[in-house]
Amino acid sequence: MSARKRRVVAAALILVLCDEDAPPKKKRPWVKEYLQKREQTGAHHSLTRDLLKDANEFRRYLRMTPDVFHRLADGIRADIQRQNTVMRESISAEERLEVTLRHLASGDSLRSLHYQYLEGHSTVHSIVYSTCTALYNYLRERHIVLPRTPAEWRAVATRFEGMWNYPHCLGAIDGKHINMFAPPNSGSLYFDYMGNFSLVLLAVVDADLKAIYVDVGTNGRTHDSTTFKKSTFYQRLTTDALNLPAPEPLPGAQCAQPYVFVADAAFPMSDNLMRPYPGKAPDPQKIYNYRHSRARRVSENFFGVLAQRFRILLRPIQALPNNVIMLVLACCSLHNMLRDEAIDREIQPEKLSNVGALSPCDNRGINPSVTASAVRDEFCRHFNQEGAVTWQSNYINEH
Repeated sequence: MSARKRRVVAAALILVLCDEDAPPKKKRPWVKEYLQKREQTGAHHSLTRDLLKDANEFRRYLRMTPDVFHRLADGIRADIQRQNTVMRESISAEERLEVTLRHLASGDSLRSLHYQYLEGHSTVHSIVYSTCTALYNYLRERHIVLPRTPAEWRAVATRFEGMWNYPHCLGAIDGKHINMFAPPNSGSLYFDYMGNFSLVLLAVVDADLKAIYVDVGTNGRTHDSTTFKKSTFYQRLTTDALNLPAPEPLPGAQCAQPYVFVADAAFPMSDNLMRPYPGKAPDPQKIYNYRHSRARRVSENFFGVLAQRFRILLRPIQALPNNVIMLVLACCSLHNMLRDEAIDREIQPEKLSNVGALSPCDNRGINPSVTASAVRDEFCRHFNQEGAVTWQSNYINEH
């Protein structure tokens, strides 16, 4: 054996002997000790079992009754339930839904939920976003329903007139900023005019404070009118693809008048989209602005109820933009479902003008077209003549 080979063999023997003398390495536990107590002391297996005995407390905790919760869990079970393995049982669909609803309802961080439910932090992260996706996919076709026929649109308008005294109104349009932490390497892309990082939530709201259309994802630095023009709703509105009813006379009038949506000054006025008169207006226009504001208030109330129920919206969200989008879409679809279930009728919308972290969009207006102004003038005439209500003059005199 050559001298070189002898040196290699000797070195190998030394390494073997050193390895045998070394103390054994401690094995890292597969699951941390406190997480192993999930089925004994985790919130789902302890607190929630007690809350199930009191429907009111359960509703305060998860924003819905036990019956609605279990029906919802059954509806999305196939999309969120995982298979059991030889090593352990999977987390149930009910627990996955509960963790997600608690995140949306309280705004608690994923780290906080990790300690409450004794689930791994990465597990909580995966549960929340996969369940939000499943919720939106399951609920949107059932509860976020844009009318498809003139008859369906007329039903919306009839409801609007009955509740808010604005005939031919198909919905109120508004946008709010959803504040979030600055995404990595995004620069000023999401930096809005109020000095926050945000995404814009655009909604078309019916008379019952339900969104019939939502769009979320445009970066916060984009002007409200630009956000609206980028939406599929605007594209369909301007190409007559919404299948709106043909113009008809207002109640007690003779001239045909288009069906319209109402919005604030940030939106571009058109024949089918009304906004208030600008500046210091004479009394007839003040009356129109009052009636317009009263109808448009449903969108403000929608955002108010949404934020009061899902308090994750009351503070900047610490998540990547795509995850923020899915959280917001899940909140909107859950809101509509709960409105349909009549669970939140005790909430007083008129007391919710302050919607916390939902910041208003930039309301710099755009000059209206001549025909759109004529449409607004006809509504103004109607509200001051055959469509007048007794209490509108009192409001004008007080203001």
